[in-house]
Order: sequence, then structure tokens, then C-alpha cells
Amino acid sequence: MSHIQIKFSGSVMHKLVLSIVAMGIMVSPALAQLPICQLTTLTPSGAQQGTEIELTVGGGDLDNNSQLIFSHPGITATPKTTPPGEFDQGPQRVGNVYIVKVDATVPAGIYDARVSSDFGLSNPRSFAIGIHPEVKDSGNNHSLSEAQEIAVGSTVNGTADANTRDYYKLTVTAGQRILFRVHGASIDSRVDATLVLFDAQGGELTNNRDSVGLDPLIDHTFKTAGEYTMAIHDFIFRGGGEYQYRLTADTGPYVDFIFPPVGTIGSTGEYTIYGRNLAGGEPVEGMT
Repeated sequence: MSHIQIKFSGSVMHKLVLSIVAMGIMVSPALAQLPICQLTTLTPSGAQQGTEIELTVGGGDLDNNSQLIFSHPGITATPKTTPPGEFDQGPQRVGNVYIVKVDATVPAGIYDARVSSDFGLSNPRSFAIGIHPEVKDSGNNHSLSEAQEIAVGSTVNGTADANTRDYYKLTVTAGQRILFRVHGASIDSRVDATLVLFDAQGGELTNNRDSVGLDPLIDHTFKTAGEYTMAIHDFIFRGGGEYQYRLTADTGPYVDFIFPPVGTIGSTGEYTIYGRNLAGGEPVEGMT
């Protein structure tokens, strides 16, 4: 192996270093990335069929966002405005707030939402449509004594706070079978929700986590009528604006799975639905 040795004078070396530095300065702007519209939160994270709500979007680089677009045409949004003031030329935009209308014909489920701003169209975030009346987490329900009262057959839109629990109470009748379901991970939330059910004396009856994917579900039949309490929190007690959840308590049917899970187009076959509170359903031996 051979090599060549080259010697530079001090002035030449100085000019070479300056040239390399100048090239770096010229190239660095070309490597910089433009801002990207990022959607991280929808507050609330869902709505009931046939209702109108105020929804606030959160994220990064949402400058002059003007449109909130959903994957179902029956969900529409318009920017919220206030009447013009004395020196305004027209109605004034209210922050990142939209008026969202959900048509009564929109099927219950989870849909995509995107925001359009000066920096393009955002990533999608999940927005849930439910069948029950919806209430908002009060924000001051962090103990059994301060539990927020809700009704069977309702959905709560809440946000988990760090190092604490959110408590809810409801009144049940003897023999009533209620499903307590939480949507967290399934609506793009960062919450790893844990759900706990307490009796009238504050004793723990049961708890659940990661039953439906990363979301909890409690199926409980109450032997005694009275007031019972639920608590929800992140598994490691994280919290904040991106730790949203939707808690539903109802007596309606719930499908766990269908077998066989697939079918051939144009075929006729027999399928069995497995679930809870199914009208005309029968217990399945060996399955709980």
C-alpha cells in the first residue's frame, strides 16, 4: 500500500477551514424540516348520535386551522365564532374550537378526524360516536366522598390526572347486570386505564385492566340494590391532556366475538355470536 503526503501552508489551511465552515452554513438550512400540522387531542373525544357539541383541538403547528374533517360525512364541523366587535370587520374565531354536529343516522363506532392548517393536513385522531347521553368529568372527583354521580346508560368523557383517581357513583337495582367499559387506547389516548368497582361501604368488589386490547371491561351482576362507586386511573398514575378516556355504564348487549370469524362472499353459513346481555342468549359451557 502506498500513500501521498501533502503539506499546506498556514494561509492555505486557514482558507480551507473557512470554506468548509461556509459550506456547512449553506447546507444546514436545506436539511431543516418544515413545520408539520400535528393533532394530538380532541376534547371531548366523542359525542352522542344526533347531538351538537363544542370540540377543542390540540396539537402542534395548528396555525390558522380552518377545517376539522371526519371520515364519516354525517359528522360535520364549523369553526366557532363570536359576533364582531365595534372595530372588527367580521365574526371573530374562538381559538381552536369547533361546533361539531353528529347526524342521528351515524352508526356508533370510532371514526378518524383531521385538522387543516397553514402547515397542511394533520395526522388522524380517533373520535367516538356513542348511543348514550354524555357527561363531562367534573374535575374534582378525586375521592370516594367526592364521587361524581352518573346514571346507568350514560357515557363520561374524562381526563386522567397524575397521581390520583377519578370516582363515579351510580344507583343500581337488585339483579341488575351492568357492563362498565372504558375506551382509552382504542381512541388513541395515552392512558393505560385501570377500572375498579367498590361496594356501598367502599370495599373493592373487582378491578380490571387490558380486557379489550389495552382497555378495561367489568361485567357485574349486583345482588343488592344501592349506590356503588367506580374509580378509574392510569395504571402507573400518569395523567394530563393526552390521557383521555370514555367510561360507559349500561345494560345493553355487548359482542365479544363471532365464530367462525370469516365467511366467503356469496356464501350462506351458520355463525354464532358470543357476548353479554344478548337477547335470547344461552350460557356456553366452559366459557366465562
